[in-house]
Amino acid sequence: MRKPSVPYDYIKVDYMKRGMIDKARKERQKNPLHARKGRSIEYRFQTKFHQDFYESAILSKKYKIARSQFMDWQKLESMGDPIFNEIIDQCKAKHISNDWKNNVIPQFYATCYFETIDGMRWVYWKTEGKWYKISYVEFAAMFRFGRADAGRARIHISSPLPKEEMKCLYLPSRESEFGGPKGLIPLFGYLNKFFRKIQRVMLTTSQLMVIT
Repeated sequence: MRKPSVPYDYIKVDYMKRGMIDKARKERQKNPLHARKGRSIEYRFQTKFHQDFYESAILSKKYKIARSQFMDWQKLESMGDPIFNEIIDQCKAKHISNDWKNNVIPQFYATCYFETIDGMRWVYWKTEGKWYKISYVEFAAMFRFGRADAGRARIHISSPLPKEEMKCLYLPSRESEFGGPKGLIPLFGYLNKFFRKIQRVMLTTSQLMVIT
């Protein structure tokens, strides 16, 4: 996660300055796939926006990626705990039992571009100078999501589950705890703690608004 290598007279745009969110949003909507690459743009990026956003909005953060917090799966497996074994099985089934590469994540957020073609949504991004793409359908399939999941509301705007539907997550007679972290059945309690602890990407609200 190094700064881009640029000429001495290169003028960087600082996307962390006040009032830059709208400008960043407009830049994010431009298709970079066929954009001409200037001589001052490093190989990892396609446009000046990619390069400047990477340096000013991502590398400027104290912690670009959550600090070395990960699941020691081998240790969990060696414990022989039935609850941990169930957690491991569920994570493996969803393909979320592997560690991420820290240097890949910031490059994705700096270069990602979303496009809809014939009703199909695609995301493009650049890693170490090479373009990649994947459709939302393919991405969902990798996580074993089916057709029934396609119509679901986005997690951050969906309504909380009705209390009656939360009963299966909590220990008996813990109705007063519904919706919170207390009183959860051990399986869900541990899962909640694990995934709160290993959040990989630490972005500010304004940066998330730019990306989405």
